[in-house]
Amino acid sequence: MKIYSPNNGYSGISASVTFVNGVGETEDKNLIAWFKAKGYSVGEPAEKENTEKDDIPNYKSMKKAELEDLLTSLEIEYAADSTNDQKVELLDAYYNDKG
Repeated sequence: MKIYSPNNGYSGISASVTFVNGVGETEDKNLIAWFKAKGYSVGEPAEKENTEKDDIPNYKSMKKAELEDLLTSLEIEYAADSTNDQKVELLDAYYNDKG
């Protein structure tokens, strides 16, 4: 089940769930209950203002694992031996094509 962070730009790990751009996923009912109790939205995304630029995570300051999680969540293929700079270039191209 999808878990939506109150911080739409959050990328990291909370309660063993990996979040990328404010979205994580788990099927653990205990974790789902915990996230609900902490104010996270579960199942459906929280209502957001239509601010596309705010939806772009600050990927240029992300670490290797965060970049890889973001690329994977966006279904962007990358070489296993690619550098962080190369991963950022892929994300630059992706977000420039969307805008």
